[in-house]
Amino acid sequence: MSDRIAGCFGGLCPCLRDAYSPPPLHVSPASKAQETIEDRGQVEAQIRSLRRSILRRRGTPEANPQARKKTDKVLSHYEEVLQSLEVRLKELDHELHELGSGRVILSKIWSATARSI
Repeated sequence: MSDRIAGCFGGLCPCLRDAYSPPPLHVSPASKAQETIEDRGQVEAQIRSLRRSILRRRGTPEANPQARKKTDKVLSHYEEVLQSLEVRLKELDHELHELGSGRVILSKIWSATARSI
């Protein structure tokens, strides 16, 4: 009996295997177009978030001039980042066009974006 238990603990017995053993995953690498579309989605999300933050900060009245200066400095930085993200978005659109099916892809993205705005 002890040999049988040793066999089980040695990994020879199927009774100790997991009840669920998922099959090995074979994930094919993403195409350049898929990567670009994902990047574009992330950049769009960052742009939306930054625009909301800018609007919120502009709408918040400051109690004193020092706080206003600090907020203005933060807003200036946010606006610079927003501009760079908008440039990046245009670059990604250009990449999609260069990849061939960009027009089809971009028309789907634009229609989806229009619905979410």
